[in-house]
Amino acid sequence: MANVTEDRAADLAQDVVRDAQRLIQQEISLAKMEGKELAARDGVAVGLMVVGGLLLLFGLLVGIAFLVTWLLNTALAGLIACAVYLVLGAILALVGKSRLVIPKPAELRSVANLKETRDWVLRQIRSNVR
Repeated sequence: MANVTEDRAADLAQDVVRDAQRLIQQEISLAKMEGKELAARDGVAVGLMVVGGLLLLFGLLVGIAFLVTWLLNTALAGLIACAVYLVLGAILALVGKSRLVIPKPAELRSVANLKETRDWVLRQIRSNVR
């Protein structure tokens, strides 16, 4: 009788370990997918911010050229170009910043699922001990 109980307990422990391993592998896959999604989404946002920053810098350079040419009364073209670049650069930088989202670890699905998995394993162990 003791051997049957020990065999049953060993089988249950093997099942729990096997299920836990499978769950952990699935959680790792989920974390990888989340990382790829974040990289794709944030890559576009960072790209917009970089382009916006470059346009702002270019607008600043045009603005400096405008100030220099103001003395020569050929400033209107430089002023228009400066304004266009500054506005466009600011818009792109703000759009990029608004699209850039850095999630907190508590917001990730994989973290929540790992907590659920931990709770499930603990429940399985406690129920098999009884």
